[in-house]
Amino acid sequence: MILVDQIRYCRFGALELIYLHNRPLNYKKHNHVSTYTVGLVLDGEVTLHCENQIRRVAAGGFFVIYPYQVHALSLPANYTLVSLCIQKKHLKQVTRRQLVEMLYKALLQVRVKVRVALLADVVQALYSPNQPHTENMYSNKNVNALWQTPEENTNLQKMANEVYLSKFYYIKCFKQAVGLTPHQFQLQNKVRKAQRMIENGSTLSQTAAQLGFCDQSHFIKCFKAVVGLTPAQYRQAIQR
Repeated sequence: MILVDQIRYCRFGALELIYLHNRPLNYKKHNHVSTYTVGLVLDGEVTLHCENQIRRVAAGGFFVIYPYQVHALSLPANYTLVSLCIQKKHLKQVTRRQLVEMLYKALLQVRVKVRVALLADVVQALYSPNQPHTENMYSNKNVNALWQTPEENTNLQKMANEVYLSKFYYIKCFKQAVGLTPHQFQLQNKVRKAQRMIENGSTLSQTAAQLGFCDQSHFIKCFKAVVGLTPAQYRQAIQR
């Protein structure tokens, strides 16, 4: 676990957990491919922008971001939020009761204790049959390439030519389907891949170079915008 100012970060098995307290942050539009994210608001109020709706979540409440949903999050000066992330494949490997226990134990790792009844409500929402199903768009080979191999050079004109569209209209159609421009989607997936590389022992300079970031400062800026920690802070957290 790492404690940086008002941030605590830890990994607990298949769960990734970030505790944020009174640290003003604005996460721009992004999504989590194949990952469920739960936000538990313990104090204050946070603002969630999701699917063209604005939702203010106060203390004692929670929100769920389903895989592929584009969203943004505004965190004010006074709040406490715990964010829990679990990959879609791991969710299928546990029962609901096991997941409640996993969440409870993970929260104790960052010294947070919540009611089991609240976690039961969270798990119920995670398994909701009414959740959006947007993963079909990721069967498109160009979208899938930007997800799986974001470090590869992107030729938007070539992508547009394959579907007989102008480059600018292709970007517009891509954003309508995915919620992000090709560049935004590629950049966030570079950061996600950087996380995995750092976990596997890659140095920060190696990671930045292999993923095609123009320089170290650009890498740090992009990484922090997506993760909330610098690459060095994230590496320290993983090592602990």
